[in-house]
Amino acid sequence: MLGEQLALRSSAVAWLRLLAATVVVLFHSFALNRLWARDPLGMLMPGTDLGQFGVQIFFFLSGLLVAQSYARHASIAKFALARVLRLYPALVAATLFTIALAAWSSALPLETFLLHHDTLVYALQRASGLVANDALPGAFATNPLPLVNGSLWTLPIEIKMYIGVAGAGLLGLLTRKWLLAAVVAACAVLITIYPQSFPITPDFRGTRLIVLMFALGALCFAWREHIPLSIPAALVGVALLYVFPAARAHVVVYSLLTSYLVLTIGYNPRLQNALPPLATDLSYGIYVYSFPVQQTLIEHWGGSFAGNPWLLFPAAMCIVAPIAALSWFGLEKPFLRLKIR
Repeated sequence: MLGEQLALRSSAVAWLRLLAATVVVLFHSFALNRLWARDPLGMLMPGTDLGQFGVQIFFFLSGLLVAQSYARHASIAKFALARVLRLYPALVAATLFTIALAAWSSALPLETFLLHHDTLVYALQRASGLVANDALPGAFATNPLPLVNGSLWTLPIEIKMYIGVAGAGLLGLLTRKWLLAAVVAACAVLITIYPQSFPITPDFRGTRLIVLMFALGALCFAWREHIPLSIPAALVGVALLYVFPAARAHVVVYSLLTSYLVLTIGYNPRLQNALPPLATDLSYGIYVYSFPVQQTLIEHWGGSFAGNPWLLFPAAMCIVAPIAALSWFGLEKPFLRLKIR
């Protein structure tokens, strides 16, 4: 049962988060070259892509673990501080890192670029995590897709989900599993039948999917004592997604099947015994630093990487993995130690 496994530290979950970050980098290797149609997962199952799948894994696990974090902390203040210490150090660093690479890309003189109104606005909005601004003056202007750090669009949504968990906790929903199930079901109905009544920015299917995945993660925590982890059931879900396009097109069905697959892989005791524990958590760093690195590779060495995602992906990972390790040991881990205090 899920409740039994949640009491243990899952090495499979850490590996799953690392996999999610890696597949997002692979997807961006195609997307930044405008080769969406060649995405491997999309070619296997039309209507999906690696980017969506990676972000959905993150949000489902985040919903589960953040709900568990709320239940573990004695106060709303401690819960909020724990979220700030996990999210913001690397986010602020990624914002500054993105500005630095964008300055290298821009045709504007360095001083003009750094003091430009758009740069200052970007720095404040992105570092706050509350606004999905992705424009810097003259940055990556000649690249096929002139964005500066497209990965960060999910951060404002995740922060809103944290606030939602805090609100649900204060209202007692996390301990009233039937009431929480009714609320999540009502949201799922609105998302499916009348999506306009569920205001989300940016307003498209992928955003609604990750919001629903986060809510399902929190719901799974509330129902943890009643959820079996069955590999055969998870395989049936994969088969349904592969065989029936309607299952992939339906937001709720797709979310349920994908969530159960992630849950079973992440908390299956056989996998936990088979996989070695990860001493580092590079997933967040890989996610927030990779996009501007890929853009820089395309701009300055376009002859090798433009139009060649299978070369761009390993080159970017070779650069980003050490940056993520430096971020983990020098920034994220020291701030996480402060949670004990």
